[in-house]
Amino acid sequence: MNQVQSSQGGNPLDKIKSVVNGPNNVQGMERAASLAGGALLVFRGMRRGGIFGLASMAMGAAALMRGSTGHCEMKQKLQQRKA
Repeated sequence: MNQVQSSQGGNPLDKIKSVVNGPNNVQGMERAASLAGGALLVFRGMRRGGIFGLASMAMGAAALMRGSTGHCEMKQKLQQRKA
C-alpha cells in the first residue's frame, strides 16, 4: 500500500470486505425480501432500458447487496441514532 492510499483510508477493497464480513443487521424475511425485490428490480430494469431502467437496476443491485451480505449501512446508522 502506498502513502496516498494509507492517508485516504486504505484500499477500497478493504471497505467492501468489512461490509461483507461485518455485523449482520438484516435477517430472516427482511433479507429474503431484499433478495427477491432486488432481483425483480434488476430484471425489470434490464427489460425497460433507458435511464429509468438503469436507475431500477442500480436500486436492485443495492437491494441484492443488502440481502446477500445481511448488512445495511442505512439501517445501522438509524439504529445508532435511536440508541
